[in-house]
Amino acid sequence: MTISTSELLALLNEFISENQLRLSQHTFIASERHKDVKECLMHLEGIVGRNEENIKKLTNPPLIPDKRVLGKKLADSLSQLEQYLYSTFKDACEVAFDYVAKFFKDRSFVLPRVCVKVIAGDQLVVLFRRPELQIQSLNISTDGNTAFEKIAAGADYFICNDIPESVENGGYQNVRLIKEKVLEFNKSDFRNSFLYDDEIDDASRAWRECWKEIVVVEGNSQRTMQPPLDSCYKSILVIPMSLETGKLDEAFVSHFNISTESGRAIFGFVSFDHRHVDFFDETLDVAFGYILADILSLYLIQQLTYTQYSSIYYQAATLLSHLGH
Repeated sequence: MTISTSELLALLNEFISENQLRLSQHTFIASERHKDVKECLMHLEGIVGRNEENIKKLTNPPLIPDKRVLGKKLADSLSQLEQYLYSTFKDACEVAFDYVAKFFKDRSFVLPRVCVKVIAGDQLVVLFRRPELQIQSLNISTDGNTAFEKIAAGADYFICNDIPESVENGGYQNVRLIKEKVLEFNKSDFRNSFLYDDEIDDASRAWRECWKEIVVVEGNSQRTMQPPLDSCYKSILVIPMSLETGKLDEAFVSHFNISTESGRAIFGFVSFDHRHVDFFDETLDVAFGYILADILSLYLIQQLTYTQYSSIYYQAATLLSHLGH
């Protein structure tokens, strides 16, 4: 059972309205936090300048009190900026996850998992997921999973509603899956016995055997175990957090060092998965997923604006590294 049109419109209106408020506040406060970093940096540079030798003098005792105080103030302001950007993006993701639960609540007794991943260098890094799972994250490159590989190559999204079959015919690969066991599973009596079943039975456990063990983090210790059944999915939908490069101003493209070859600048992904086959509706769920991904990308782009692509942030971090902060 899918959500009705009236329910969907009400849900989207509520989601967009809430994020309008959050983004308005986020834009202002993030800018103010960034200004604080800039002011502290200018005061400190006013004392020592940007000359490398002068900066190094700060590391040699005795330090002039003003320099020490300003150095700590700069470190504090930088930390406050980083913490604010991280916490507001996390809060935005949690709000989005709440709306995912509302959107899918009548489709199954088991809600789909949802995860936000970002690109760090040549790796995909999990930032937030629901349900939360304290595991040692397996950061992979985009070519370690067909979903991300296809999108990186230009696809608008990726959907697969029968992973066991797709693995067998070469349409899906995932470094977590053991292909030989998937092929064995497809030949077994379990193949068609549990695909829509919410019960945990022998067939569910047989499908779990097709997935590699995970490393669970418990405080300072780790242990290896079979993955939770919900993480052994058979349907997946992945939407990129992205911008169409053809519609971007040259100044924006230049500042963020965006490649225009693929026609899309990808900053991360919103991934949904479920342990049933045929779970996702390609028309409805892709549209809903894109609204979530587009909204979340605004927080992510602001985070990049004030950190990775900010000359002020870079100068402050460089100066603090010389000071041993």
